[in-house]
Amino acid sequence: MQYKRNEPFRFTFTPPVDCTFTIVEIDHIMVNSKNAAGKLIDLSPNGAKIASNLDIPINTKKVKVNMKFKINLDTILAVGILVWKKEHTQLGNSYGVQFENTSVLTDVITEELKLYAKQNR
Repeated sequence: MQYKRNEPFRFTFTPPVDCTFTIVEIDHIMVNSKNAAGKLIDLSPNGAKIASNLDIPINTKKVKVNMKFKINLDTILAVGILVWKKEHTQLGNSYGVQFENTSVLTDVITEELKLYAKQNR
């Protein structure tokens, strides 16, 4: 599977934005994990790059997460699959999250990113 890390509408946050996430499913089996702290490194309407001190084994497992973050006033809730992992970055392990796209989520993220970029020029 090929990932769109260079898609045209990807916004990188400097500094990274706080986020939380929970693991809700591993290999199609529901799990109930605690909230984990993370940093939102970049964001697009289709996915995100996050960093966390957790070491989540994704090579052999399909891991689904619920994410919560705020880049302006509204809290955004997104569901996604961890699709790649890079170990031991400055902020911990980094993960690529591919969102389970809904048109509502895509629209919300697009509008929030436009507002954030306009406010932080």
